[in-house]
Amino acid sequence: MDGILLPTVYLTAGLCLCAGLHHAMVATQRPVDHTNFWFALLSFGVTAYLLARGVTYQVQTPQQLVEWRRIEAAIACVGFFAVLPWFVASYTRVGHRWFLLAMTLWMVWIGLGANLLLPYGVSFVELPPLRWVELPWGEQALDVRVHGRGGWHNAGWIGILLILAYAIYACVHQYRRGARRRATLLALGLGYLICLLLFNQVVNRGWVNFIQTGEFGLVGLIAIMSYALAREVRETDARARVLLDGVPCIVSVKDRQGRYLFVNRSHEQRYGLTRESVLGRTDRELFPASQAQTLSVHDSDVLAHARTYQYEEEAEIDARTHAYTSFKFPLRDLDGSVYGTCAVSMDLTELRDAQREAHALRQHIWHADRVTRTGQISASLAHELNQPLAAILSNTQAGLRFLARNEADISEVREILSDIVRDNRRASTVIASLRALVTRQETERVELDIAQTVHELIALVRSELAERHIQLSTVLEPNCTARGDKSQIQQVMLNLVMNAIDAMADQPEANKHLTVSSKRTEEGNILVSVRDNGCGVAKENLPRMFDSFWTTKQHGMGIGLLVCRSIVESHQGAIWIEPNAQTGVTAYFTLPHGGPAQPTTETAH
Repeated sequence: MDGILLPTVYLTAGLCLCAGLHHAMVATQRPVDHTNFWFALLSFGVTAYLLARGVTYQVQTPQQLVEWRRIEAAIACVGFFAVLPWFVASYTRVGHRWFLLAMTLWMVWIGLGANLLLPYGVSFVELPPLRWVELPWGEQALDVRVHGRGGWHNAGWIGILLILAYAIYACVHQYRRGARRRATLLALGLGYLICLLLFNQVVNRGWVNFIQTGEFGLVGLIAIMSYALAREVRETDARARVLLDGVPCIVSVKDRQGRYLFVNRSHEQRYGLTRESVLGRTDRELFPASQAQTLSVHDSDVLAHARTYQYEEEAEIDARTHAYTSFKFPLRDLDGSVYGTCAVSMDLTELRDAQREAHALRQHIWHADRVTRTGQISASLAHELNQPLAAILSNTQAGLRFLARNEADISEVREILSDIVRDNRRASTVIASLRALVTRQETERVELDIAQTVHELIALVRSELAERHIQLSTVLEPNCTARGDKSQIQQVMLNLVMNAIDAMADQPEANKHLTVSSKRTEEGNILVSVRDNGCGVAKENLPRMFDSFWTTKQHGMGIGLLVCRSIVESHQGAIWIEPNAQTGVTAYFTLPHGGPAQPTTETAH
């Protein structure tokens, strides 16, 4: 057989094979979406059918014609029409599994059952003669038309018509759902196939002296849908690129050798490097040696251990050091092997600057609150200091008088000096406590003895309690230690104690009782409580106690409890207020149990 028909058949078979291989590879990258998988099977089916048709055109005997037509029918039924409904269902998301299974089983039976059991297959009812058809351009081609129609041949066509009817219905349904371009392309491919299948019937009936063209209808469907799916893949990649370009984080992908495979727009803008200048290059070619070395070590960790890591990284940009937090994770092939790394980095420089400013502002507020509180007890502090100072003056005068005698009593002088030392230490303790409370300094969080911390605070407010006729009780569990800033913890206690004192201002003296307690909880934390018998707080106001600028006091500022919550939460603790069973409230706060020193420091005032 000389001419262009046979080369055309084999050429189109090669094109269909290429399409099948391409979409098979795409399918391996999309294990969730099976559309490309079913289309690859369709393409392989059409390839096999075209190769069989090419051999059929070259047979020399009627028996060979029957056998190769039998093979063609089997391939068409099993390799194409049994797969077509699954492809349409995956592409359009329209279809019922029972219908798909029924059509598949029916076409498999026609192609592998009836077609192989019948003496001449489903294409012939008797042994056909070898005849030739002269094509319009003068080429002679073997006549492979169907001669006579058996029942199974008609049954096969009924199955094909049902499958095509379902495919058209799915196109219409998809179009109505809004996927108009996808539906239109599928309808175009189906329309082309249907037209050439109808032309086949015209040829089979002898109305036109020509060869069958159904195989070119299959090729047309493959070509149109291959274009449609390839375009969708490109559009999906483009949408993914647009999505990643819109992400405010820096996203980059590298292979195992550290060469960049992808960077998003944030990467370009942050480092001032275009995508084209980055792709294919390594960090050592783009960044300073120290920065490149750090990035390389982090990438090596991800590749070596095949797991996700979070790193803190730095980069010099425009003569300023930028801090980043980076999540780096391995990229895997479908077989599980790691082929590269992906990094998602967020610039924390501005955030940390804002945090430092907020921290400084918070420290100013805490300091102002402490100064305000100490101002409220200034009269009591003056009285607390006057007592030891007056005692020191009195003992000093007495000592001078003893020394003025001719024979001084050394034991009396020794006792007087001991009293002076004791009173001096008492005054020094009050001054040191006050100074630690109001002085602004950088201190490290240390392990605190809660009982000792409470006693030092009581030394500051003892005179205030005495002046207000308030009875103080302490229930302090020994060996309760917490890690924190001593002055900040005392500020919390001072706020709570002063609030309790104010709450009991209008109570009878017999009812003015304040209890400060501390104990270890079952979770291992330290629980401190301040209980009063004051006027209490209405139940509906309890949720608002820690709101900014909200207060029940006539001259209150509404920041004391807010400062308490801020300090306690900065120590990873919690604070709350509960009403007592009878009168007053109890304020509670927790602190983590003391442990190894933490590397972080806080500003204390």
